[in-house]
Amino acid sequence: MKDYKNSAVSWDKAFGLNRENGVYLANSGNALELAGKKEEALGRFIEAGKIFLRDDNVPELAALMPKLAALGEKNWEARALAGKCAFSIEDYNRSAAEFSAAEKLRRSLKPRPKADPALYYLWGLVSNIKGRNSDAIRLLERAVKLAPDYGLFRFKLTEIKINSGMKDPKFAEEFRLAIEQIGDDPDGKMTAHARSLLIASGDAKSAKHFMEEPKKK
Repeated sequence: MKDYKNSAVSWDKAFGLNRENGVYLANSGNALELAGKKEEALGRFIEAGKIFLRDDNVPELAALMPKLAALGEKNWEARALAGKCAFSIEDYNRSAAEFSAAEKLRRSLKPRPKADPALYYLWGLVSNIKGRNSDAIRLLERAVKLAPDYGLFRFKLTEIKINSGMKDPKFAEEFRLAIEQIGDDPDGKMTAHARSLLIASGDAKSAKHFMEEPKKK
């Protein structure tokens, strides 16, 4: 019936009843875009994208990317989300470009919005994949600084440092802290990986402390 405003209202109500369904938000965004309310539409698309990322819903993320590109060129959150979407479908060139654009836009704003540690983490992984480990370490250090209690960031940073040939007696402690923060290593794979990395780094003495899974908090 082309009653886009009321369509958006209905989709918003549907989302209010089921806040786990990002498709409702995306549909609201589509209706708002057709109604000419582009800024509101972009807001819906960004929130929908966050849900799709959380649920690892790759098809919906891929479908969302053209909307983010069309409406969010000058919006740092939209560009950051586009970078995360691109990472999820292994489009690493676009992912890096979107993260770079997002950071430039964020830094240009006054007051400057709070930085997103997940952006730095994924950007660091992209740099690592591309063989630019010095950039990867710098970005992951930023992620750890912003989210010091998030063990996955700390673990990956230490792993990349070791694989880059760096030496540091604190690596074992970083692994211990990271695994403790993550708090769940039921099959011991992360503990075993830390042990093998420490052996590779020449710290066999510390590696012995990773023979068993650390106790959970």
